[in-house]
Amino acid sequence: MLSSSHPHHVHGHTFLKRRAALHVLIHFCHIACETLLESSLTLIHLLTLSHRATKTQSIFIESSIHPQN
Repeated sequence: MLSSSHPHHVHGHTFLKRRAALHVLIHFCHIACETLLESSLTLIHLLTLSHRATKTQSIFIESSIHPQN
């Protein structure tokens, strides 16, 4: 009786282990995606800010070279 139910138990245990591993993997992927998204947004934000700063700077430089009378 014990020998017949044993392989099934091992299979069930392996299945649970696999499910847990998959769950951890999905969780890791989720965190990685969120982190990637956040850093991309931060990067875009910084690029936009630097672009604006450069624009403002060039306007400022232009106005100092060619003063508006």
